[in-house]
Amino acid sequence: MYGFSDYEANSIEATFREGLDLLEADHCEEALEAFDWVINRSPEYAEAYFYRGVALLNLNRSQEAVHSLQRAVELAPTDTSYLSHLGYAYLVSGKPRSALEPLERSIALAPDNVQSRAFYALALKGVGNIDRAREELERALDLEPDNADLLFHYGAVLRHLGREDDALSQWEKLLRKNPNHVDALGACGGVWMRRQDYAKAVTYLRQVTSLAPHHVGAWINLLSAYEMLDRSDAVIAMASDAIENGVEEPRIYVMRGKHYLAGGKTREAISDLEHAVLLADKNFEAHFLLA
Repeated sequence: MYGFSDYEANSIEATFREGLDLLEADHCEEALEAFDWVINRSPEYAEAYFYRGVALLNLNRSQEAVHSLQRAVELAPTDTSYLSHLGYAYLVSGKPRSALEPLERSIALAPDNVQSRAFYALALKGVGNIDRAREELERALDLEPDNADLLFHYGAVLRHLGREDDALSQWEKLLRKNPNHVDALGACGGVWMRRQDYAKAVTYLRQVTSLAPHHVGAWINLLSAYEMLDRSDAVIAMASDAIENGVEEPRIYVMRGKHYLAGGKTREAISDLEHAVLLADKNFEAHFLLA
């Protein structure tokens, strides 16, 4: 490295490689420390800023990731991976409009970069340009027709355009290839909930809660489906499963409490409703049932 003794340069490279190993092992906090050490000694080391940004994204510190990735792009403005990750960091920071420019630059440099096109489509969807988002996803799917995440997002865009049958077809196609795709299972469950085919919704939602036991939305939809099927026993059993899996959601306690109350289990009902109030004092349904 220019301006460093061989010893210093070797130390910087060794620490950088250590950071990469830590990042690959999902030790993101330790990786961050390594990249910070490198940057303090070599403030124009673009790769260190990039992987620092990746570590921050993995830690859900997206705004900090934006700053680190911006610096990486400043130092290496034609690196498509840096541009793509900067766009993604803006996306997860809730700034889809800011994501557009780096992603457009990445696509201009590498038109066949599927990741950049996928992120670009999500940014377009985020700013309300749904037709353009659909077009970008179709271009990406031309490049990788079996990409599970592309198929999922394409289905989501089609549903947003009012083409629910086509969306469902995309998600079912995805699930034939990847039967454990949680987002696709949840989306299919949501479609059947809206269509009031609650038995079919249960089939999908049970799989979601099995694969992702902390997925609050899936548990709520599953309990609601069982309520519509007049399956009080299943509501109580599934609510108990959710709670045993550590889901501390007041609505789940309220739903189980209501069904305990209907079944004459007043003590259990009061316990659940009081717990719901502890979790969310403004849960008016719990207060009403306790009154």
